[in-house]
Amino acid sequence: MKINICTVSNGSYFPFLEIWLRSLFDVVDLDNINKIYIIDTGLTDEQRNFVSLYPKTSFYNTNLSTKFVELHDENWGKSNYSKLPAIKNIIERDDSPIVFIDCDSVFQKDFYELLDFKKEIVVCNTMDRKGAFSTKYIGSFYGFLHGKDSFGFIDKWHDIILNSSAIKTKWRESPSLTILLDSLVNKSELIQELKESIISNSLYSPNKESAYIFHLKSDKLYGYDSVETRIKMPPANQIIKARRYV
Repeated sequence: MKINICTVSNGSYFPFLEIWLRSLFDVVDLDNINKIYIIDTGLTDEQRNFVSLYPKTSFYNTNLSTKFVELHDENWGKSNYSKLPAIKNIIERDDSPIVFIDCDSVFQKDFYELLDFKKEIVVCNTMDRKGAFSTKYIGSFYGFLHGKDSFGFIDKWHDIILNSSAIKTKWRESPSLTILLDSLVNKSELIQELKESIISNSLYSPNKESAYIFHLKSDKLYGYDSVETRIKMPPANQIIKARRYV
């Protein structure tokens, strides 16, 4: 079964997007991919031209023109919270399974083999992370494997993002996902959970050698709070350098 892949980027995150595309095309079997959607929240014409060089890529235009000044600022929120409505609209046009992967990610192996198409939704569980974590689930990797069947879930998730008073952090996507998943009575029937160390391995994750995808997640404590420093985050930086993704 072919899937669509999508991510979101503006001009500020374009260095991530370059690595995302190069690593994706390096290790993922494109025969399993229908389209690669880039949710555009402020790319330049030159950046769009670069993306268009890659086959199967297609843009979803949000009519946003965001630029990040600092971590989790207002423009970051506008860009980040545009994802779910965009994904819903993409599914309305093309009712194929769709997987979202943050553009600050580096592909090390082909994740397709991990997907369980008997489940409606696939999510990333952070419970194997070393050190503190604020949410049980993270929105850096997720997928809607039964297309329009997931519209109710998408709508509820987006509503919690925008309106829940229970969320006190500037970042709302992952807390909202956790609230929604914890409320499901039939979670085990609907949801495939993949460990963060496997599918979105970040600074605190164990088992680096087993990771399918590395997530260059920001961490102010260790100085990884800019695009430039996060690209140098180990061990993904070794792959980026060795495979000449930059």
